[in-house]
Amino acid sequence: MMDKFAEVAGKLSRNPLGIIALFIVLVYGIAGLVLGTAGKSLNPFQNSILVWFLAVFPFTVLGAFVWLVSKHHTKLYAPADFRNDEGFLRVLTPEEQKRKLEKEVQDVINEETSIDSTKSIPLSSANNNILRESVLLAEELAFREIENEYNVSINRHVSVGQDFGIDGMFAKEGRGYAIEIKYFKHRIRLPAIEHQLQSLANRIFGMGWRNVEIIIALVTENDEFDMSNIAMRLQEFGKSTGIVITPKYYNIRSLRKRYGIEGR
Repeated sequence: MMDKFAEVAGKLSRNPLGIIALFIVLVYGIAGLVLGTAGKSLNPFQNSILVWFLAVFPFTVLGAFVWLVSKHHTKLYAPADFRNDEGFLRVLTPEEQKRKLEKEVQDVINEETSIDSTKSIPLSSANNNILRESVLLAEELAFREIENEYNVSINRHVSVGQDFGIDGMFAKEGRGYAIEIKYFKHRIRLPAIEHQLQSLANRIFGMGWRNVEIIIALVTENDEFDMSNIAMRLQEFGKSTGIVITPKYYNIRSLRKRYGIEGR
């Protein structure tokens, strides 16, 4: 009997949903066992507490389960629960890619306005269209460089766990690589990068992935940045979060020249 229970418990403990179910069964079973075997030796007050617990506990669990399913459904499953990678790692829809692009553009605008508070770039301006093209070009050329360096094909614009978009992912020699590409014109805003990396690291750990490395590719317009110090800070930040972070630096003009693309 115990061997059978241990086997079932082992299967349930493979994902968060199973662990919740196992906890419910154990708690409810122990309470029922106590009431059934020692009920006669308990006083009326103790009996009433157990009875109320057995009556209220299922409804409490139901309420908690409804909340988990509605608010945190992507965290209830392990990767092995999906029949294939498409259910767990999917390509962002065009609308999702558009929203992500707009966020990247807004980050660059925030960078510009943080340097000069009098500078304003309307979202409908021609400059903003050029900025969108620059962000897209920076991503494309950075992807090419990473693919050449690692000799891989990158899955681009993917969603991890259905609701968290990243620029790309690939696997090589049993190790996973998550890619984030950031385009900057005049200033690298490290706090914003670290915040994004922390969110990505939290999602990776939440999915139960352990052998994963984050590649953060910084694409800039000039060579005025002290990239050695920036790389060191990002690597130290990775150590503090418990995940390997590999910074990459690319100059957009050098990339244009390398791939035969005329600049504006």
